[in-house]
Amino acid sequence: MPTADHPWILRKPHDDVGTPSPMGTNHNQGPIHPQHNDHRNRISDCRARTQETAALFWAERWRMSPVRQIQVLLVEDHDFTRTTVAASLRSEQCKVVAAVPSARDALRAIDEHPVDCAVIDLNLGMGPNGLDLAHRLREDDPKIGIVLLTTFKDPRLLAGDERSLPAGTVYLVKDDVRTTSQMREAIDAALANVKKNGKTAEADKPTRLPLTDTQMEILRMVAEGLTNAEIAERRGVTTRAVQTAMTRILTNAQIEPDPSVNVRVQLVKYYQSLGGTTGVN
Repeated sequence: MPTADHPWILRKPHDDVGTPSPMGTNHNQGPIHPQHNDHRNRISDCRARTQETAALFWAERWRMSPVRQIQVLLVEDHDFTRTTVAASLRSEQCKVVAAVPSARDALRAIDEHPVDCAVIDLNLGMGPNGLDLAHRLREDDPKIGIVLLTTFKDPRLLAGDERSLPAGTVYLVKDDVRTTSQMREAIDAALANVKKNGKTAEADKPTRLPLTDTQMEILRMVAEGLTNAEIAERRGVTTRAVQTAMTRILTNAQIEPDPSVNVRVQLVKYYQSLGGTTGVN
């Protein structure tokens, strides 16, 4: 029987609201001892901690679960740069399905592997350049992401003439890249460009230097080592016209002519400062 020594089992008839018994019947309960409330609170706290632990467990399982990596084709003619960029992309959860040095190798690789995005150097040495390859890839696959990763601040430094980039292309200058995450962001942007409402977004607009297409071509030929006479023959003009154009390039680039330095030397230094490399590699 209930005793005064065990107040927590005391019951008052007709007090408060009854609670169901194990057999499904209701019995009116009297006041519950504070220790009972403490016990119920501990159970509630324990349940809350268990739920929180379970939530953390499944969140971690989701975070660690395998996610499909972005399939990347890397096209870079310099061996060391190709190896370095490939390692950087892998650290950003990209799967480099192929890392090749030329446009021809790239077209072969893309027939052999599924590719989500192509990261292409603009200057691929002899043969088709990165811009040629980018246009070919866009023609073949409107849904492929394209990133041009290059040293050239203005693509005309390589091609000499102004050609628009393929739709959706992201233009990334190597000197502007400080972290590997920037390359991943460029890839994500390129993929987003070809997924917007089923239409391909416009390409990036690279920096346009204050030079005409003709001046850009002459600057490039000077950097390649052509003489004034050779440039004049290619352009179908006189050597004097070439010399005048070279002086105007310095003026437009806001470079003060230095009487102690040959104009051609100044132009080559300017070309190199823009990310260009002299000669053909």
